[in-house]
Amino acid sequence: MNLVEVFSQDNPTLIDVREPFEFAMGHAPGALNIPLGSVPARVDEFRNMPQPIVLYCRSGNRSGQAMMFLKACGIAEAYNAGSLEEVQYFQYEASSTLYPLTSTPPLPEQSCDYIFFYPSVPGIRRKAPPVG
Repeated sequence: MNLVEVFSQDNPTLIDVREPFEFAMGHAPGALNIPLGSVPARVDEFRNMPQPIVLYCRSGNRSGQAMMFLKACGIAEAYNAGSLEEVQYFQYEASSTLYPLTSTPPLPEQSCDYIFFYPSVPGIRRKAPPVG
């Protein structure tokens, strides 16, 4: 299952494995802060959490370690979402009603409208507002 599908499910449990000071600087809405160093002591708590469990950190390294540990402890539905920015991207993709990344929107016939590409959201295209 890819991460867009995971985020499309009802209420995946989102865990930020960064340190509390990093979490305080910004985190995904609804995320719980369980620092990587606390994960082994809280395995039973993870077992009782609704699954899937999605982990993230600053770069994906710590969340990757946490995911591997949880999977080794028998928690099959643990996923590494990478960084906070990647989590935000996957949340956007899961809730987006815009054109998916794999398709091209239909262009209006005989139109002089320009199509703008938004580099902050790869593959998403929107029609430019009318000029004048």
